[in-house]
Amino acid sequence: MLRTVFISTVLAVLSMCLATQAEDERPVAWIDGEPFTIDDLEQRIADLPPQYQSMLTEEEGRRNLLDQIIQEQVLFLAALDEDLDSNPKVERQIEQARVRTLAIAYYENFFGEFYGYSEETLRKYYDSHRDEFMTDAQVRLRHILYATEEEALAGKARLDAGEISFSDLAKAETTDVKTKRLGGMLGLVTKDMPIPQLGAVPELQAVIFDLPVGELAGPVESKLGWHLLLVEEKIEPKALEFDRVKSRIADSLLVPEADALKYYEEHKGEYLDEDQVQLRIIACAEEDKIKAALQALDRGESFERVVEQYSEDESSKPDGGLLGYLKPSSPILALGRKARSIINITITELQDGQYTEPLEIDTGWAIVQRVSHMDPRQKSYEEVRASVRGQLTGDASNQRVMDFFDELRGRYDVVVSEENLFAEPKPKESPAELYALAEAAPPPTAVSYYKKILEFYPDSDEAPKAQFMIGFLYSDKLKNYDEAEAAFNVYLERWPRGDLAESARYMLEHMRDEDIELPEGL
Repeated sequence: MLRTVFISTVLAVLSMCLATQAEDERPVAWIDGEPFTIDDLEQRIADLPPQYQSMLTEEEGRRNLLDQIIQEQVLFLAALDEDLDSNPKVERQIEQARVRTLAIAYYENFFGEFYGYSEETLRKYYDSHRDEFMTDAQVRLRHILYATEEEALAGKARLDAGEISFSDLAKAETTDVKTKRLGGMLGLVTKDMPIPQLGAVPELQAVIFDLPVGELAGPVESKLGWHLLLVEEKIEPKALEFDRVKSRIADSLLVPEADALKYYEEHKGEYLDEDQVQLRIIACAEEDKIKAALQALDRGESFERVVEQYSEDESSKPDGGLLGYLKPSSPILALGRKARSIINITITELQDGQYTEPLEIDTGWAIVQRVSHMDPRQKSYEEVRASVRGQLTGDASNQRVMDFFDELRGRYDVVVSEENLFAEPKPKESPAELYALAEAAPPPTAVSYYKKILEFYPDSDEAPKAQFMIGFLYSDKLKNYDEAEAAFNVYLERWPRGDLAESARYMLEHMRDEDIELPEGL
């Protein structure tokens, strides 16, 4: 194998991988007389993450990868010729790369995506909880929604008589505007999950998985009305393979189901469905026309009748302007960007049967009627299980990572010096250079230079002179005699027989006098 130092994102990933013994020795290139074989190239590709491998299945991708490897390799050989591997900066970078690579390898091997749980632990849980790792039962469902039981029974009679197909009857009679054009098709419904297009409808969810395929059922009453049901297909649960569910097993070990359920029970108030309102709409492009519609409503004409006369929204007009049950978060094409605010108005300001004044929307004007309202519904644990577990898993995984690193820090006796962590870095200048800078600087800045000499070079020849000069500048230039007195006393404590000891004593006695002269040598 040729030694490599990668120069691109893809090649940087490769540098963390270990090569295996070559099996196909046919060379695809020679570099400085050494072969780079088919197996070398294949191993590079195999060591890449899947998203990169998919880019290298075509000839162009393989050629580009080989070109990058050759480019990297000739740079590497040229660097060796120039002895760059002996350059101190390069040596540091190589060592840092080695540390990072080994650190990543340890983390991935002993913690990784499974939170540190061993393969044996994961397999043991899987074997004893196989019923948790099944695909969800599903049915492909159609429905026809009626306002009354009598209407539903009449529709069922037509179906039983073979007069019309389920799909055609739904298109003709259902009050569910979302599925009307789809022949009542709701799509695949997953057990214990909200029903597509309808949301959570417990009355239906309780019966649909027991219905035979192809047999008409109903009417079934729900909060929405009366339903005729037809299950077109059933998909039974199947066991999932161990390798596909290892991450889920790790999540189950990290947050046991009992803990998630307990959290839900303690925080039920956080898991309420939104208010829902059933609305009708009259939409017009011109303000004059919407005002005429309002006058008709105020005269007592029915909303459906006014929709027929004035509304220009073709999607809702055939159903008397009915938009169905909506939440504030529901996107409504007819209302555009103002849908949320308009729905909130109907929830907070209107009673059933009341309608708004003309409201400006993206395409013109609208009058919205609140037909009925449903208060926020308590979501079941099954509905919010993914959300609950996601929150708890995030918290628990963060804690487990912290515990993992705390154990390592304890194992290797890590001690952090907060004092040095935030300390001023040691200056690059020598004591003599700092002293020269102080001599040329204004007094406040000069004091800071002298203090650096004392902090970082306390045993230098410049240290006693710097201590004295701090006192002198505070007394003679800055007129801060308390600081000056403290500085001179420090000098006398450290250098009681120093060359400037007598001068320090003199300054202590006379510094408040005028015309104090600086001792010679300073």
